[in-house]
Amino acid sequence: MTLGLLLCALVAAPAAFGSFHLMKIRAVFPGSAPAASDAFVVPQMTSSGQNLVSGHQLVFYESDGSQYVVTPLGAKS
Repeated sequence: MTLGLLLCALVAAPAAFGSFHLMKIRAVFPGSAPAASDAFVVPQMTSSGQNLVSGHQLVFYESDGSQYVVTPLGAKS
């Protein structure tokens, strides 16, 4: 019975659509000693209509899991 309910829930669950869910990181440059402010990240949206990222953040983490830096995303970020 439990398996039947699980299968029913999976079949009846609606698709989750979002404006920035299908994204991959194409390039990362952490900057260099002479130009640390030249750091950048290039996200690639893999589906159309995923341009509503303003007001969200890109969070970078250290290897131990602690936050390193939080960068707000904007229309041209």
